[in-house]
Amino acid sequence: MLNNQVSDYILLPFKISYSERRYGDCRTKAFKQVLENYGLNYSVQQIFGIGQGLSFAIQQIKFHQIALLGVEGRSFDAELEFCKKCGVNCQEHYIEKNDGISKEIIPFEIEILEWLARGNPVLVQCDVYYMSYLNRVKRSHNERHLVTIIGFDLKKKLLYVVDSLLNEITTVAMEELYYAMFEKQYSLDKRGIWYSIEQQNLHFDDLEYKIHKQSINLLGQRMLSAEGDLNTLSNFIAFIERLTAKGMDGSVNHNKYLEYIVCGNCYIIRQQDELNGSCFRSLYLKYIREVTSCYGNDTEELKRIIEYLEESESVWKTISYRLRYSKDNILSKAHIFIENLKRIYELEKKMAELMLKV
Repeated sequence: MLNNQVSDYILLPFKISYSERRYGDCRTKAFKQVLENYGLNYSVQQIFGIGQGLSFAIQQIKFHQIALLGVEGRSFDAELEFCKKCGVNCQEHYIEKNDGISKEIIPFEIEILEWLARGNPVLVQCDVYYMSYLNRVKRSHNERHLVTIIGFDLKKKLLYVVDSLLNEITTVAMEELYYAMFEKQYSLDKRGIWYSIEQQNLHFDDLEYKIHKQSINLLGQRMLSAEGDLNTLSNFIAFIERLTAKGMDGSVNHNKYLEYIVCGNCYIIRQQDELNGSCFRSLYLKYIREVTSCYGNDTEELKRIIEYLEESESVWKTISYRLRYSKDNILSKAHIFIENLKRIYELEKKMAELMLKV
């Protein structure tokens, strides 16, 4: 038994809502399933949009074991922000890896099991590539994947999990999931991440237009702030331009590094938004369209936001698909990469300015 005389076996009641893979990403869908289990029915795009999920950030990544700067297209605080507004207490937790976990009597993080024993499901971040039970879908690396743990069997050293890719309860060895929490294909952060979720009393059943307006306004403010998304994008473009200039001067080392950073970003942009390849612009576009149609608010600002976002989505797809498979030399590809990023900057700056007026 665990501390406080916790049972060796726990399986929480959990109503699984069907989740089509083509709608949204697995992270938001996992949160949606937990919220629905609490009786809170919100769409993937509502969670992403109200949580101000659209983003542009630079992260330290590795590609073919080379350290690079990479594009991240969404805020991973989005679900936390949404939970605050719908009356759900969601906390993000970090854990350091125990290299000797396989020698422990219970080969998993005890705090997670204790949280489950109190009757609350837990979301765990892991790389989906290492989930052996996913034998019906093609597995590729996605270290931001989330699964919901709803129970455990200490004697068999198993966890009961719900994965939005399968929409069913399945089992996974404790040690396997623990390992998948720390194995990172792209990021340099080696900490494990999990989320405790418990329902509170207050929540909003109906999403009023003022809630959407506030979220859209706040996103525009964040994007335009001195340390915001657009300034980050501008600095990243300048960095690629400096590398390209060195490469054009004949620096072999700069050309090699440029090859890694351009090809790596094209690949990772595609991987993090696997179905759409638009760096999550498709999901936010779906949210804005829903706001426009559901609330009958077809203001000139919203119409133009949709236009700018549609064009930005198209440019992101050019990077994820056409540029990724281009046979041009690296300097030509770098110029195309830079021009596309500059176009995205122009479009999303106009979009952010309109968000302040919605």
